[in-house]
This record gives sequence, structure tokens and C-alpha cells, in this order.
Amino acid sequence: MTGIRGLTALGLFIALPVSCFLFGETILKTPSVADCTFHNDPDRFTAPERRVRRALNDRVVAATRALKRDAVTAPVKAGSIPQRNFIDQEIFDKLAQMNVPSAQLSSDAEFFRRITLDLTGRIPSSDDVRAFLADTAPNKRDMAIERLLYSSEFSDRWTMWAGDLLQNTATLNSASFNRNIQGRNVFFYYIQSAIYDEKPFDQIATELITGRGNNYDWATATANFPMAGSTAMGPIQDTYDNMMVKAATTFLGEAYYDCLGCHDGRGHLDSINLWASQTRRAEAWGWPHSSPERASRVIPRMLRSPVRWHPICT
Repeated sequence: MTGIRGLTALGLFIALPVSCFLFGETILKTPSVADCTFHNDPDRFTAPERRVRRALNDRVVAATRALKRDAVTAPVKAGSIPQRNFIDQEIFDKLAQMNVPSAQLSSDAEFFRRITLDLTGRIPSSDDVRAFLADTAPNKRDMAIERLLYSSEFSDRWTMWAGDLLQNTATLNSASFNRNIQGRNVFFYYIQSAIYDEKPFDQIATELITGRGNNYDWATATANFPMAGSTAMGPIQDTYDNMMVKAATTFLGEAYYDCLGCHDGRGHLDSINLWASQTRRAEAWGWPHSSPERASRVIPRMLRSPVRWHPICT
């Protein structure tokens, strides 16, 4: 065995230098583009995928052409559209005054797809579409709206929407302190419960603006909203101003209110906001103390009325 091992070791000792001499050039060669198999023959790798994509595209085009497209409907007079709420009145009365025609009412298929997307953020299933189209009840659109409003998908969709509106994150940019994960979670549960319980929007706004306490506790979860107004590196007055800006921006849609806290809007906001460009700093500072009469003209009707979290659908 010792002799065999010795011969093996001797063979390796002799073969290794010879291999390095014969193949050294190949080992030390720097790779180049010419060595890339993909570069030399790209079709070898891309042709199968390209064929699959082309076949799929051809099938979609053929199916689309096979569908019978509805004829383009002509516009109608805005005054002929039935009005069911103050939103319809605002839109169609304005169109009628300006003599602008309106599109016709949507078909059942169009309506059901749109209302499902609007209320739940999801595309309706094929079974639901067939059932809705087969329904002959004259009030089937109203019933579909009611069914979607009280679905779990509706609550989930608008919980997410409200979370975005209220900026419910664990970290807050430019704030002096953060909600952290615990605060974010209890704030989410508050938002979710408000949606599920159909809490009026004006009540939610009041609870959030006046929220106080431990932001980690469920009982005082509303304290997480004022935290977004806390301002780092400044006096407490900066926090007061920022809290007012957060409330006005979130609940009243008063954009660029933070700009008006420092200077007049004229000359600064002319190209981006008509309301703010016509508002002076003194007016912005005095708005929170304005009379109820002025507030009634400024605050949107939705916030003043006991409207629930149910969008008004036409």
C-alpha cells in the first residue's frame, strides 16, 4: 500500500506542473464578450419567452376583436339626468347652466364594476356579475350598494383609506417623537372600529383633534393624531401651529395652510392654489377664531352633517 501511495503522489507531483504548463494560458485568460454564450446566441435564451408572449398577445387581440362592442352613445342634456342628492344637484345643475352635455347613465355591467371598485377596491367576481345582470328587480342597483356598504371588503378598503388620510405610521417625519409600533397598532384598531361601527365623520374628527393620553392604550388611541403635529427643534408655539395645520389639511382640505402660517399667499401660491393665493397671513391666523357664520361657509357640508362613512352613490 505504501508503494502504491508513493507512486500516486509521484504521479500528481509530475502531472501538476505539466497541466499548469499546458492549460495555464486558459486559466489566466481574462473573460471577454466573446466568451458570453448569451451575447453570441441571444435567441437561444430569449426565443422561447418571446414566442410565449407573442402567442398570448395574439390570443388577447383575437378575443378582443371577437367581442361585440357597444355602439358609442351620444351625450344627453344634463337636465335630463335624474338627481338623487345634493352632489347630483351641484354637478348637473352646473352643467345645465353652462349648456354642457352629459354622458348617458351607465349600463348595468358598467355600473356594477364601477360601484364595486369604488366601495371595495376590488373587481367583482364573474359569478356576482352574472347574478347582478340576471336580476330583474327595479331597485337592484340600490340593493347592490347596500350590500357592498355592509360588506367586510368595504370596511377593509376604507380602513386603509382612513389610515392613509391620518398618516398612521410608526414613524413620523419632522415630529418631535414617534408613535412607534404600539401606537400605530392601537390607532389602526380605533380607525377600523370607527368604520365598522359607522361612526359619524364629524365625531371622528372631534375625537381625533381633542385626543389626549397614552398613545399606546386602546382607550386613548386618539392621542396618536395630535402626535403628528408635534414639531421638533422649535418652541411649543410651533407645535400649536402645526396641529392646526394638520387638522385643517386632514379634515377640511385646506392645502398649503402651513405656508400661510409664515407669510401671505399672494406672490407665493398663485400658481398652485387659488384659495391660498388670495388669503393673507392674518386671515389664516384668525380663521380658527372666526364666527360660526363664516365657518358654516367654509366647512364642507359632509363634515357638518351626520353623514356616515358611506359614500353617496348615484
